[in-house]
Amino acid sequence: MSEVTVRAVQPVLGLYADAVVTVERTLLIDRHITAGHLIVEQGATDGTR
Repeated sequence: MSEVTVRAVQPVLGLYADAVVTVERTLLIDRHITAGHLIVEQGATDGTR
């Protein structure tokens, strides 16, 4: 697994809206990114580049 820095668009997974955190990129995180609840922060080092 790699890490990814995300911003919460709405309250989700115990995060407040607009919270920015770096987390392990798991299936659950990917599902929330796909659903639009989390967005990947541009310019963050997330191991996917």
